[in-house]
Amino acid sequence: MLRTAMLHAWLPATLLAWDNGLALTPPRGFATWNIWPFTSGVNRTCFPPTCVPERWIMSSVNESQCQHWAQALVDAGLAGEGGFEYFVVQEPCFGPRDSLTGELTETGEYRERWPHGMAEFGRFLKERGMKLGIYTDIGDKTCGGCVGSGSGATGHVAQDMKTFAAWGADFIEVDACGGPVGEEAWREYRDAINATGRPMVHSVCAEGMANVWT
Repeated sequence: MLRTAMLHAWLPATLLAWDNGLALTPPRGFATWNIWPFTSGVNRTCFPPTCVPERWIMSSVNESQCQHWAQALVDAGLAGEGGFEYFVVQEPCFGPRDSLTGELTETGEYRERWPHGMAEFGRFLKERGMKLGIYTDIGDKTCGGCVGSGSGATGHVAQDMKTFAAWGADFIEVDACGGPVGEEAWREYRDAINATGRPMVHSVCAEGMANVWT
């Protein structure tokens, strides 16, 4: 059974989609990218103690911030039955890959920002009626310069999708800042997500500048 669905920025008149029950209507939720402020100058959205002076918060998003935002959605009646199903952590900036296995790690500076790890945050969300979304890139680096899953022979696509599935992700956003945009890369991610056996929405971000294939 196929277990992934792709989202499209521009929908053709006729659309072939995976019949797996996912993304039958456009998914709704919260994406952390949409709240990044610069911490220099006027800061409209950052509240202590989660502010990170003189840096993009996009490379410093942390557990405390995300718990705060998720709870705010719940308190506002937007989560769960309110229609906001997914909470997508964009640019989580994982630790370096294991030098022997190549697996993503939750160590170093990442562990300081996410002391309980991504799987635990996923459980935090599910207790509040939301689902975990995780961000990666078809390049070795993401748009924020963090570790990406890559693509092709040098990538870690299958390995990372298994990791995300093990962490309880329900939504995978794949960006295109660091690698060639093409049908082969999107298919590689689609197939790797399907191979995990976990139903996860496959969201493709190509900045509106490339066709998106299924």
